[in-house]
Amino acid sequence: MTTDPAFAAKNAAKEDYSDFLFTTNVGEITQLTDAPTDYQLNPLPVLADTDNFDTWMKDATRILRQKNLHRFVDADIERPKRSDTANAPKWVKISRDIQAWLYQSVSKEINMLVESRNFRCDFADEYVEALKQALDATGYNAARNDCIYFLQLDRS
Repeated sequence: MTTDPAFAAKNAAKEDYSDFLFTTNVGEITQLTDAPTDYQLNPLPVLADTDNFDTWMKDATRILRQKNLHRFVDADIERPKRSDTANAPKWVKISRDIQAWLYQSVSKEINMLVESRNFRCDFADEYVEALKQALDATGYNAARNDCIYFLQLDRS
């Protein structure tokens, strides 16, 4: 991601905090890293159609990041080991809470589409991946990629 040139000229831009999101060594990060014990998830605007998925997902991630819960929706980050009896139950509870929060903010029609694919969606990361897969099946990402390609064309 690039920095806005106007911002780059400001004093605040002199100190780079782009890697400050991680408080531990990358190899030690799990979805539970830095997660709070107490949190409240306020309602998220409803994802009513596939055209708004990118914006909706960014909004959800932004809200989760504010509460240090953003790693729960990233399937590329490891979950705590099941044998970690101190953390596994905490992870299960938080992940299920986030999954329910996300599910409630998606329209009934889109949730039916996700459920019709028979993907496991018990946890937050599974639900987000299933949602992406269901949208891929509708051609959403193909159309989105076509739009990105069109916008990147040189108009000379």
